[in-house]
Amino acid sequence: MMLAMQAQETLEQQQETARFTGAEKDIWGAWVNGFGTFGDYDSTSSQAGYNFNTGGVTFGFDYRVLDTLAAGAFVGYSNTGVTVDNGQGTNSFNSINTGMYMTWFNEQGFYASGLFGGGVNFYENNRRIRFGTVDHSDIKVQAAGSRLTVRINLQIHPLRCHACLLGQGFCGDFCCNFS
Repeated sequence: MMLAMQAQETLEQQQETARFTGAEKDIWGAWVNGFGTFGDYDSTSSQAGYNFNTGGVTFGFDYRVLDTLAAGAFVGYSNTGVTVDNGQGTNSFNSINTGMYMTWFNEQGFYASGLFGGGVNFYENNRRIRFGTVDHSDIKVQAAGSRLTVRINLQIHPLRCHACLLGQGFCGDFCCNFS
């Protein structure tokens, strides 16, 4: 989901560039969005410390169907890794996302866009459990999951709204703000 939302945010940034509104209106466009973060949490007397890292990249392209209408597609990958101190465990999360989007816009700053996308997640958890005389270091859990995302954006300057539905249980959000 994070990649899909970042892909949508990248699209919104593109809509405000000269490529869509300037004198040189390209028919094809391509974009890439990468991200990464890392951190470390020190151990305490009641909790083991850990370190983590996350990184990913999304690639996309769009085609200007009309002067005020663009359609495109994207694909992305991300990975998160967590290592718990003192050999107590590791976690790995891999996500692959893909989707399509379409945007209608005008020169006065109004736009309406939609995104339909989804992805799959792969999880692997390795834990060491110690309790009294029990010491198991070979507990391994693997799982996979999928999701569907539908997002709609609308901007009438200075008001910007979006609605997002997230698959399976279809939880969602709706937000408006002034820019």
